[in-house]
Amino acid sequence: MNKKLIALAVAASVAAPIVASADVSVYGVAQMELYSKKLGSTTTTNMGDDYGQSRVGVKWSEDLGGGLAAVGLIELGPNAYKGSTANNTTGLYTRNAHLGLKGSFGQVVFGTTLQPYKYAGGVKYDAFVATAAQARGTGGMLGTAFGQNGYFGNSIAYTGKFGNTKVAVSTSLAENTEAAQYRGHKGDLMAAVTVGLGKGAEVGVAYANDKYNAVSATSGTSGQTNSKVFGKYTMGPHQILAQYENHTGNGAGADSKVMFLGYRFTMGMNKFVVQLGNTDVKGGSTADVKYAAIGAIHNMSKKTSAFVAYRKTDKNGSTNDETITTVGMKTKF
Repeated sequence: MNKKLIALAVAASVAAPIVASADVSVYGVAQMELYSKKLGSTTTTNMGDDYGQSRVGVKWSEDLGGGLAAVGLIELGPNAYKGSTANNTTGLYTRNAHLGLKGSFGQVVFGTTLQPYKYAGGVKYDAFVATAAQARGTGGMLGTAFGQNGYFGNSIAYTGKFGNTKVAVSTSLAENTEAAQYRGHKGDLMAAVTVGLGKGAEVGVAYANDKYNAVSATSGTSGQTNSKVFGKYTMGPHQILAQYENHTGNGAGADSKVMFLGYRFTMGMNKFVVQLGNTDVKGGSTADVKYAAIGAIHNMSKKTSAFVAYRKTDKNGSTNDETITTVGMKTKF
């Protein structure tokens, strides 16, 4: 308890001068779900936020004049909010923390940043992301540090918009040998280009090159290369979302092709969702994986929603086949 109080005091002392001189806002997400998981022949029931949706953050912007602004963000996730025994630890963990400049050229920030690959299509296309019914890592989308998981540490990131085209590029310049999955190493690179095609429609491409093996945190070992194409189309209450990924293990794991297809139908405050995915594994001992999820999201307000979903992950009849039924609630602030 004393350590937590000291940490909060230090954070307050650091934030105080920022608050006094800049435009500061506090934001966050709180989520709780109750889900039943059948893995092989074993069924367990869990409650919490085991898939890491909850967070709290502080972001700020200071006008430097001449169309230039200093921007920054610190975002933390609460470990203690996770319900399962494996995840139920104390304290906070860093999700995203960076500092940089913003102007007519776009934005450049340094630190732990958003992954261009993850947020181009990716988690934005998964209606159940960060819940027990999510597609990433369950057969519908690549998980992994250079797929749709985590953030990009030790990085410099640029984002910009040119007409209807968005560009995002991140790389690491750090001579880092730290054995941590989401730490960038010198030469790691991610990039994404998204082209808007009118209201509710877009197409894009993304690329991620893990020069070193972030999966096993082995410095000097060739890691994975991922690429994808994605797009979405909206017509009235109907929306179709699709993504195709190519994963090359480069000695860090088997190669694979991952396909995702989502359909959403909006009716009033309700959204009905069907999602399908397939991971075709080339070589190695890992089985192909099929993903399917169906559910609904009810928006109780602009910030609060409730959801119910069913997920099936089929690993070619192995004992690791997984069935999930979940119900939960999420609030943004």
